[in-house]
Amino acid sequence: MKSTRNNTILEIVRQRCLGGFHVIGLTALTILVILNSGCSTSASSVYSDSEREHRNRIAVESAKASIDKFRKGEIKITVVNESGRPVPDASITIRQISHSFKFGCYLKIDDLDPAKLPNYQRRFSALFNYAVIGTYWDATENKRGEENWSWFDREAELARQMGMRIQAAPVLWGTNKYGTPAWLPRDTSELRAALDRRVRSVVSRNANVADWEIVNEPLAPKKDAFASVGTNEYVASAFRSAKEAAPAGRHLINEFGIFGSIDKHNYNRNRYFELLQRLIANNVPIDVIGIQAHANREWFEP
Repeated sequence: MKSTRNNTILEIVRQRCLGGFHVIGLTALTILVILNSGCSTSASSVYSDSEREHRNRIAVESAKASIDKFRKGEIKITVVNESGRPVPDASITIRQISHSFKFGCYLKIDDLDPAKLPNYQRRFSALFNYAVIGTYWDATENKRGEENWSWFDREAELARQMGMRIQAAPVLWGTNKYGTPAWLPRDTSELRAALDRRVRSVVSRNANVADWEIVNEPLAPKKDAFASVGTNEYVASAFRSAKEAAPAGRHLINEFGIFGSIDKHNYNRNRYFELLQRLIANNVPIDVIGIQAHANREWFEP
């Protein structure tokens, strides 16, 4: 019979080549794909309906073949009696009770009606085994030096009660007001120190969190509040600080604008790959590469 392998790390990274991307092995590096479906979706006009259906069918068939090849292996089960002798023609029932593949959702209860919490918890735990909890800088440190983790602690405790692996996100996000508090220093040297303090403070305080999104969207097409430090520098520094402060955690980088069959939606694809190449070549300790997508009226093939 075949059994799903307990692979806890997906050791692939996409490498650019002529005609698109191919998959290569890379030790201890995870690819985490997040599809954010907050917007309405519809098929793009790149392909006709029949072409899209054909491409989707091929992609799904290829995925099924890959599952058989890479995610399954042969096992042999021998049923024995009390004397240790094999029992011929024994009948057994196998029930899967857990899975190494993490399937999750953003967990948020700060604006939830308390009366609805039991139902929310029941349905969340029935669907997911992974919870993402917000660590937005402006929310956790609205006033400089005054950190407030009350909601985070409540949500993290709820996730632990449900047996979830936790990802805390984001530690640094330079293109969003919730990731950049109003008091953020404008002086480059002061900003550099503030970023380092933020990373060390957050990841060391919450040691029970398994996964940390250290840097989110460093290539977003908006003004990055950390730009004066330099993208390469602040990203590299953040991951090195995180690894020193919390060596046991898995540390993620994340970006969007990667997927999509037209330039309008994949404008970060090459830039992200090149950034990752530079960081990895300089031994920056990135454990997980996040590939995020906003469903912005573009069709994403399987």
